[in-house]
Amino acid sequence: MTNSFPGLEAVMIGRGLMADPALISVLQGGKPLERATLRAFHDALYEAYAQAFDSRRNAMLRMKELWFYLIHRFEGAERYGKQLRKASDPRDFEAAVERIFTELPLRPETVPGW
Repeated sequence: MTNSFPGLEAVMIGRGLMADPALISVLQGGKPLERATLRAFHDALYEAYAQAFDSRRNAMLRMKELWFYLIHRFEGAERYGKQLRKASDPRDFEAAVERIFTELPLRPETVPGW
């Protein structure tokens, strides 16, 4: 990127990083995001939020913010995204997440829809 834009001092990658936690690795020549890696990242973050907030419901609400971006990594996720947004109980949220990870193909790249 520095060759194409030599005067560039900084790059904002916040939304892209939310949708693809492996973005920095990919930009440095690493391998693209894999389903198992994404699932491990998701589950670790969810559990850390649940411990930090001492509430799975509050963790779920925080994770919904992440899913606003993350859902765009999956093919055909519109219906599943709606289920995530509507979930008011952590069990419903966790079930929707499970369906996404087991039933939907992971796109090779994020298709921004935000």
